[in-house]
Amino acid sequence: MVFQSALRTLLPLADAKERGALMAAFYAVSYLAFCVPAVIAGVLVNLVGIDATAGGYGIALLLLALLTGVRTARRTA
Repeated sequence: MVFQSALRTLLPLADAKERGALMAAFYAVSYLAFCVPAVIAGVLVNLVGIDATAGGYGIALLLLALLTGVRTARRTA
């Protein structure tokens, strides 16, 4: 849902000739957003173990969600 919303927001901003490059950049950034945390978690599993890595990953996600909620609330207020 967020993915589609982002595309609906971005695509009208680009000229027809630029949409292919925009989509390529969008997909590259999207894949990086998913793979970089997985690679970091894979490295951390070897260093601190799976339990600590999963806990840290969960805490990081909660903090990012909280930050997003606060920023959204400030924008709408």
